[in-house]
Amino acid sequence: MNPIIFAKYQWKNNKKGIVVIFTILLFFSIVFLYSGKPISAFTEEAKDTYRIAIISDPDTDSKIDEYKWESILKTGYLKRNKDKTYTLLWEKQINLTTRHSESGRGMELSELIMFEGKLLAFDDRTGIVYEIKDDQAFPRYILADGDGNNNKGFKCEWATVKNRQLYVGSIGKEYVSDGKILHYNPMWIKIIDKKGKISHVDWKEQYNVIRGATNSLYPSYQIHEAVNWNPTHQKWFFLPRKISHQPYDEVIDEMKGSNKLISVNEKFKDIEVIEVGEVNESRGFSSFKFIPGRPNEIIALKTQEVNGEVGSWILVFDIESKKFLLPETYIDEMKFEGVEFIPDV
Repeated sequence: MNPIIFAKYQWKNNKKGIVVIFTILLFFSIVFLYSGKPISAFTEEAKDTYRIAIISDPDTDSKIDEYKWESILKTGYLKRNKDKTYTLLWEKQINLTTRHSESGRGMELSELIMFEGKLLAFDDRTGIVYEIKDDQAFPRYILADGDGNNNKGFKCEWATVKNRQLYVGSIGKEYVSDGKILHYNPMWIKIIDKKGKISHVDWKEQYNVIRGATNSLYPSYQIHEAVNWNPTHQKWFFLPRKISHQPYDEVIDEMKGSNKLISVNEKFKDIEVIEVGEVNESRGFSSFKFIPGRPNEIIALKTQEVNGEVGSWILVFDIESKKFLLPETYIDEMKFEGVEFIPDV
């Protein structure tokens, strides 16, 4: 073959190869830059050591100055041992402050989640969603109560990622006063897409399916603070903080802690209920996440509020074997209500 013709032929084929390679690289670059990393815990491989963060809800104790409110972010490392159990080592504590409030209250952060490469925290008093960045909290969204046409902030209690959208929910029960239902605002959820658009969805039907599984339809109730979607199992998982077979009573409610794990498919059919350890009536689940790369293993927080005394515990368990991989371990005399896996520094 003529050397010039051969050179042109070779360049033409090489050029096709370069175009294909460039296209592939461009695609993955766009996905990485657009979605952030990680998209969710389920995109990561299993590791021996994970970095975690937990966030506090100090309630009225969050106010530290006339116009300043504070929450505590605590970080640490979860290490998997050779016998498949876990060891936890705390790293540091960060004081996050804000000047945003509603009716004199603020920074009562009740959940943590990674979404589109950002660590988000949710104020259950103001409805503000903060991004935690450089040891500071920056407001990113404001979620209004109920259908969104309210001046009151949404009582954010749980958050999860499903199909690259952020689902944010509340306690999942009717708002009752003096034995009468005033509204159903806590039974709505919010869906935030990757562009920041917020949708308001009535979830009464879904919540009532979950309540029905434990015979706690109104006037009985469940209180939810720990809900996640698991794409591996294609199921919703609920760890109710409280389950009561009596009408709501503020005092009695303190001793309605639950040990139930409820799972259901995407259509809210085929429901299953299992028990996680023994019931401790004073403690209930306040947050949980599936461990990255290990879709049957859960890290969870439990909190206690009895006669003004509060405390938090952390644990790891396997939903298949029902074994504890990290026993219920005391954290502090604070309510920690959000846990998430975060990038290493």
